[in-house]
Amino acid sequence: MTVTIFGTPISTYHALIVELHTGIAVFAFLALVVMVLVDIVARIRHLAPTEQMQVIKRDADAIAYLGSLGTVFFLILSGITGFLIEPYSVLSTTPLLLNKSLVALAALYFWTVYAFVRYWEGPGLWKKAGLYLFGVATMLLGMLFLGLAGSIGGELSPYGGSVMDPLYKMLNFSWRNFKLTQNDVYLTLGLVVVAIVIVGFLSMRGAGGSSRAKVPVATK
Repeated sequence: MTVTIFGTPISTYHALIVELHTGIAVFAFLALVVMVLVDIVARIRHLAPTEQMQVIKRDADAIAYLGSLGTVFFLILSGITGFLIEPYSVLSTTPLLLNKSLVALAALYFWTVYAFVRYWEGPGLWKKAGLYLFGVATMLLGMLFLGLAGSIGGELSPYGGSVMDPLYKMLNFSWRNFKLTQNDVYLTLGLVVVAIVIVGFLSMRGAGGSSRAKVPVATK
């Protein structure tokens, strides 16, 4: 039975939402790249941060942060609409669908970690070397798994392929033959705990330079 909303098949909404979270993620990633490049150029040339550089970094950071929140939201919405298209009974017994779901879950995990760390530390995140590298790494992994999920979605689409097919052929790899298991879900949840521990550790190391502004309490 095909689920419809206002007479439109849920698959149409799913296709639209997938495009939304992919587009938003690309903008967020590009913003992060701009910010990192500004820092690299400043270090190579031994430049003190100028007002223009600070504006670029601030705007890029805001775009990356808001983009990560949008990506997380639409990834969750994409999962809900995908579940309405193919229920769990079908998903769990179809290797390609299960692979797509678990890879998308990994993408959601890394994007959520990035958004959480950025929220928790504020803009001062980029002043702490450990958290700086952690933030960049989580977004890179989020983009990687999002791209992999998209390539699997391409195989499930009427086109039956994706732009990554040449790479898969070179590596003699096929998502149809590669099987992830439900234990990978538990592994992903375990990684959430690990990420929280890492963030806590890195935060304590940089506690002296926390960027979250504290509002002074007026006293009489």
